[in-house]
Amino acid sequence: MAVIEKKPDMSHGIWAEDGNVEAPSEGKVKEGWVVEKPLNEYMNWIMNRQDRMLQYLNQQGIAGWDENTTYPINAFVSRDGIVYKALSQNFDKDPTLHSNIWQIAFSTYQDVDGIKSEVDKIKNNDGYLTKYVQKSTPILFGVSKGVGYAGQDLSRGVFFNSNQNAVIRSGSGVEYNFNGTKEQDNDVIRRSDLRAILEAYTRYNIGDLYVTTNIDNPSKILGYGTWQRFAEGRTLVGLSEQSTEAPTWTKIMKNTYGENEHRLTVQELPTFRAETQMSRAGTVPSDGDWTYLGGSNGHANDNIQDSWGIMKSYPIGGNQWHNNVQPSTVVAIWIRVA
Repeated sequence: MAVIEKKPDMSHGIWAEDGNVEAPSEGKVKEGWVVEKPLNEYMNWIMNRQDRMLQYLNQQGIAGWDENTTYPINAFVSRDGIVYKALSQNFDKDPTLHSNIWQIAFSTYQDVDGIKSEVDKIKNNDGYLTKYVQKSTPILFGVSKGVGYAGQDLSRGVFFNSNQNAVIRSGSGVEYNFNGTKEQDNDVIRRSDLRAILEAYTRYNIGDLYVTTNIDNPSKILGYGTWQRFAEGRTLVGLSEQSTEAPTWTKIMKNTYGENEHRLTVQELPTFRAETQMSRAGTVPSDGDWTYLGGSNGHANDNIQDSWGIMKSYPIGGNQWHNNVQPSTVVAIWIRVA
């Protein structure tokens, strides 16, 4: 088929524009020519209609809508200066009244020009769109939705898993997981969560002892609790539940015993008997208190042989137990074995 590269010359006007034109009947139009001599009026009508349509399309570009034409899907028509496109095949459906059947095919220049003006402002005016990142200060102030944020290496960055929990990937896998469970090795927890976990394992309950060389009140170190000094100037002795071996004073919690200084009483001295060598008149044999060592003369100046020996005194000391405990306070001392 030949390609028409030049528009035909329509300057000669429309055929039979001033001639004898007569429209044939609708039946004749449908029947067409038979073996006959066509009337010149009919021929003028046919050619006139064709020329008028060609001239109309040449002038208008797109045919206007009319109620007598069946329009297929994707057909284009003009209505009140606006071009419409058919969304479905239709008949006698005015485009201005049936937006579900027709849609405006093209934007007007004014619409595009307005968009162009906005685009130019977005391109040239940094910060014109408040919800977008500025070139000068690339900070996102609005909420951004997406599946993740990666660097140049797409396997590294912040992503959201199927549970909508944030994870940080380093290429080889998930390094940090923000799922809030605090159960896996790579779960990220808050400082308050970490403090709660540490306190659960190390927290001192009421009645526990805290031993330190720090002079500050433990509330400053641990961040909780009301504390008082305990057993000042005393050492600690473990509470005893033994029935016989331990002293009675060790069986009462927080009991105190002992003193800084103690002078032994006679009753607390070990029982003993003093011995001294002496002479006794006459011959005195040994007994429980006297040990005879031999005779001697003249000690009593009576010319009678005297006795020389060792005399024991009466028993001295009550042989009782004395306090030998340093200043102490009884507490419960436990050791964790597992």
